Amino acid sequence: MSSASSLIILPILGLVTPKEAISGLSSNAVVSIIAVIIIGAGLDKTGAMNFLARVFSNLSGAVRAGS
Repeated sequence: MSSASSLIILPILGLVTPKEAISGLSSNAVVSIIAVIIIGAGLDKTGAMNFLARVFSNLSGAVRAGS
């Protein structure tokens, strides 16, 4: 069960209150980590990460595998 589905299912089942289910989101660190994961997934899915990696690789003069 993913944490996102736990936020929805546990309060519906009455195992925790809605306030308890989202209490972990009160920390700025947790919200920041979630945001970084979401942004990173979006960049990876769009191919932007591959583009940026290629740019930085070319700038650094690194040798690519298989070249």
